[in-house]
Amino acid sequence: MTDLTINGFGYIIHLSTRKTEKQMAYTFDENIVSDLHKDAFGFRPSQSWWYGWTHASDEGKQHEWDHMLKALERANEEDREREDRAIKAFEDRVANLIHSGTNRERVIAWLIEAEDVSGDVDHFCYKHGLPYSYFRKAA
Repeated sequence: MTDLTINGFGYIIHLSTRKTEKQMAYTFDENIVSDLHKDAFGFRPSQSWWYGWTHASDEGKQHEWDHMLKALERANEEDREREDRAIKAFEDRVANLIHSGTNRERVIAWLIEAEDVSGDVDHFCYKHGLPYSYFRKAA
């Protein structure tokens, strides 16, 4: 049995490789397939999907698993691009307000205070598409 760890977008998927009598390696994991589906496509698998998964051969499951991993890579890339655009828009806004004669920290405090987030910085980040850890890194 061989182990492989894939470092995903904010989490780690640990895959175990099983071998059949044909010595074919499979990396799919029955325990996390629902989580992978949700991360790749944004929703849990349907009942009909589960029916197909349950009745698929190991080769079929591996094919579906590989398809979901590719979809997860695309989803992660789209998330990174969306966050990059949100960061640029936010930083442009901060830069425009700094020209009003104050400093970056004060401008960010004003922006957070102006939102209806009750001082919840993570909620502010969510509303603006910023990474949740953005202010811990940038401030």
